[in-house]
Amino acid sequence: MLFFGCAYGLVAWKTLVVRGAGDLALLGAFVGMAFFMLPTEIHENYLFPTFGLLALAAVHDRRAWLLTGILTGTWFLNLVSFDQTLMRPLDQLSQAWPLAVGLRLPLSSWAGRPLQLALSVVNLAVLAVWTYWVLRMPSARNQEAAPANVSRTYITAK
Repeated sequence: MLFFGCAYGLVAWKTLVVRGAGDLALLGAFVGMAFFMLPTEIHENYLFPTFGLLALAAVHDRRAWLLTGILTGTWFLNLVSFDQTLMRPLDQLSQAWPLAVGLRLPLSSWAGRPLQLALSVVNLAVLAVWTYWVLRMPSARNQEAAPANVSRTYITAK
């Protein structure tokens, strides 16, 4: 619970110096990820609201697309590993395509503890990198803030 409180304190502090709508959406999505990762015994559906805020943040910051891709993949694998009706078609697909190491193993053999631990490590790594990004987020005091409706992505004219 200490880490959970620290994450919310970090977001509250960064909200005071937010530069615009993109940063606000990124902070909101970070709150959703912290709520999903830091308390104990949270259902995987609690990650779902984070995707909408990441989509809003991706308009302003391309790094949010990377977060969305990784988190969507881990969320999907986590859900599928518990629902055997979804796992069967994936097993058939994995039998048709050899894995990178040349083995043809059903995905259900990876389901359970090994897959859950691997997905947890990936999600913790994402949370750690995201925390680093939030800590390094420049404030409006250090940089002239763009209007909230203007994207910060760089577009070059041809």
